[in-house]
Amino acid sequence: MLENLAKIDHSHNLQKLKVKQKGFIAKIQHKGEGKLTMLASYIDQAMELAFYEIIEDDEIYWGEIPSLQGVWASHKTLEGCRRELREALSDWLALRLHLGLMIPVIAGINLNELTKPV
Repeated sequence: MLENLAKIDHSHNLQKLKVKQKGFIAKIQHKGEGKLTMLASYIDQAMELAFYEIIEDDEIYWGEIPSLQGVWASHKTLEGCRRELREALSDWLALRLHLGLMIPVIAGINLNELTKPV
């Protein structure tokens, strides 16, 4: 019973977090087109660093961005894995930006500048 409650609470917290993340991204969008372009470029460059492999025993694809700890995804198809990985990256970035955590610079793009006061 407690285990089920924990799952429900965890799911509820994840939904709240996703709503907050989407709101945070919306705030970035409203601050200026340049920052949105910077965020989109970062995501594109990070996805170029992605590594994919197939897990034969489970018949699923695994993808990760090694330089971004905790950014990974899995799916039955390679294209699905790419989509899931992009979403995981987007969520990871939104959370780190919201909490003011450091984000590694990729291809000279420093997203840490987005959280600095103007």
